[in-house]
Amino acid sequence: MRKLVTIAGILVLLLTAAAWAQPGRRGSARERWDSDAIILRKGEITAIALPQATFKSEGKEYSVHLGPQWFWKQNDYELKKGEAELRGEVEKEDDGLHFYPYTITQGAARIELADDDGIPKWSAAGSASRRSGMTAPRRHHGHHGCRNGRCCQ
Repeated sequence: MRKLVTIAGILVLLLTAAAWAQPGRRGSARERWDSDAIILRKGEITAIALPQATFKSEGKEYSVHLGPQWFWKQNDYELKKGEAELRGEVEKEDDGLHFYPYTITQGAARIELADDDGIPKWSAAGSASRRSGMTAPRRHHGHHGCRNGRCCQ
């Protein structure tokens, strides 16, 4: 009986560890994005479905994580298909390349999503958004995932 309890305990620990060991940023509990490998890419926004977009640059396609929709509305940001310059981080995950932009520039328009330390701008806006009745901000990447148009909502 004691062996059975020990084995059951080990299995519970292993399953718990496996559940927490998710790859990439989406498994992270960090409030900030990484800022160790900031890159600049010029290319084309080919599809937009907030809170994500598709970006093509240098023969590669990226899933671009844009953050919460309330933040875009609050700042009157608008992303358009066409030429764009993205500054931020890229992460390769099982399902492809993911771009986490700090800034997006299209012509004269500049969209600022994170500061140079990787802290999303909506994190600082959290208390104001709660007072105005908007949805409270969440981590851009975390346990909720960024799938099927449900990222950061």
